[in-house]
Amino acid sequence: MTLKLALAVIAAVIFLLVFVWKALLPVYAFNYLLKRKDPDAGIFLAEDMRAAAGASVPAPHPAPAFAPVPCPAPEAKIPWIDTVDREIAEIWSHDGLKLRAYFVAAPEGGAGTVILAQGYSGNGKQLSAFGRFYYEDFGFNVLMPHARSHGSSEGRYSGFGWLERLDYLRWAGWARERRPGARIVLHGLSMGGAAVMMAAGESPLPPELGAVIDDCGYTSMEEELRHQMKARFHFAGSSLLKAASRVCRRKAGYSFEEVSSVGQLRKSRLPLLVIHGEEDNFVPFAMAKVLFDASPLPPERKEYYPVPGAAHGEAFTANPEMYKKRVAQFLEKVFSEGVWTPELKLGPQFGG
Repeated sequence: MTLKLALAVIAAVIFLLVFVWKALLPVYAFNYLLKRKDPDAGIFLAEDMRAAAGASVPAPHPAPAFAPVPCPAPEAKIPWIDTVDREIAEIWSHDGLKLRAYFVAAPEGGAGTVILAQGYSGNGKQLSAFGRFYYEDFGFNVLMPHARSHGSSEGRYSGFGWLERLDYLRWAGWARERRPGARIVLHGLSMGGAAVMMAAGESPLPPELGAVIDDCGYTSMEEELRHQMKARFHFAGSSLLKAASRVCRRKAGYSFEEVSSVGQLRKSRLPLLVIHGEEDNFVPFAMAKVLFDASPLPPERKEYYPVPGAAHGEAFTANPEMYKKRVAQFLEKVFSEGVWTPELKLGPQFGG
């Protein structure tokens, strides 16, 4: 091989490596993280529509590429939402997607309405255990949406909480119309926790929206992805993430840099409860205190609940009774501060 040919081969290899790194790998990373893994699921509700029409229910979809949040009700083989009378709610997102949710109406209108925000790669049933205690113990109406690009809601790409923040505010508007006068709580897990914190920073907010509860949400998309890159591949991958962010801006309409729970909380005036497992290595436990401190509210209007021994998404299963107690105490304080209208009839657990 002549020197000229060797140099040409080396140049071609370098060009190929740069092309892969600069062009192909960012697109792969974007698709790996954010592209829908079940592209047909948004067309129908498998159990609710196709089965009712006599069609066979499709086989489960392949496991998602990114690690899912564990279901917080391992003791329940059948999700609570499948054991109660519920209706299927539908809304349109700001960008034209049909979003669907389960709604369970509490007797006599309910003391309030909770909107439960699922984690990454889950679906509307994921927080059934939460829905159950809100309904049975607190007397709340329960709205359990399928996040965009998850479950039976439409969408090609996940918003990692950023696009979903606007979806949950639309669901809050739906809840206002469905249960006029009932006050609204946003309660999210993991990506859902980030989404509801980001929703809290929007303005204006529905006047009935009175509190936000985050369970193991992340500070920002960039920080969470950097943490995952280091944990899985042992390098920060900043240049790769920046390139994937540009792909995301082109394909999904937002950049990684925009997705910040901390930035949104700094603008929020909603009462906040931050819950996080102390053994969480997926969304680092240290993020919880950063989120709590980001809220400009005085200490009496925000709370911090670290859960000993709990890994990611397991704060409830680690101690269900304490979890419910802390949530109830937080909401009781929110009620008593006058955030909620005095005409609201509260259940006995809130001093009504």
